[in-house]
Amino acid sequence: MRETPFRCVKVKVRLILEYDGSFFSGWQSQANAHTVQSELGRSLEVYLHSLAKREGIALETLPKLTASGRTDAGVHALGQVVSFEWPAELPFDRSRCCAALNGISSRGLGVLAAEECSDTFDARFSAHTKRYFYRILLRSHGGQGLYHGRVWHLDRRLDVAAMAAAAKHFRGTHDFSAFRAADCTAKTTVRTLEQSQLARVDRNELRYFVQGTGFLKQMVRIIVGTLVEVGLGRLSAAEIPGVIASLERSSAGETAPACGLYLEWVRYTEPAA
Repeated sequence: MRETPFRCVKVKVRLILEYDGSFFSGWQSQANAHTVQSELGRSLEVYLHSLAKREGIALETLPKLTASGRTDAGVHALGQVVSFEWPAELPFDRSRCCAALNGISSRGLGVLAAEECSDTFDARFSAHTKRYFYRILLRSHGGQGLYHGRVWHLDRRLDVAAMAAAAKHFRGTHDFSAFRAADCTAKTTVRTLEQSQLARVDRNELRYFVQGTGFLKQMVRIIVGTLVEVGLGRLSAAEIPGVIASLERSSAGETAPACGLYLEWVRYTEPAA
């Protein structure tokens, strides 16, 4: 079949992804690094070229992928959202798209859903609420077994009640300057947290649940590190408002390891289509 020139018409597609962050150097493409964006882009390129060849179309450009947020190296996702423009000349089928991308993608990345969405939808800028959780494993041994790369393993006792009390102070609207990475480039450091809760999910595991309109770079991990300081008795729950008000990174705790953090879901201001 003779190839015809490819003309890109804007048709938006939204993907829901899950991935094991231990296989990737974060979301964003980087030179000489295996990232979620580069892996998904490679899989999509293979799939689109196969469709274009079948349709007799010369595919000249590839979609630009936009995620709801950039997860750091080692951070996991249960519901990462990605949007991009799909060529209207190529057939789009939800189930075939999922099956194809899952068949092509390497270990650690899975596509849970693929759907057409409004042409105004943007995975990053249309988001209004995100929820993360952080896992802490409390036991003397076993951090290198099934939990390896999926929790922060602490072989020490923590004051869980004090940590739970401290977590409540993060709810509401605050300037979170004390809880961002040094290289954070956000224009404003004010964020609103609708949920900030620490709970024991079983005898050995704590989980910190946090939900908000947006987050600064490494903000959740620094909050968790600060909660652990409370659990160790180095800070009191009553001191947390002062740490927040200080606006100084040195007032907060260490940055918790990336391996315990999970992006659970993202909510949007508009429906898919």
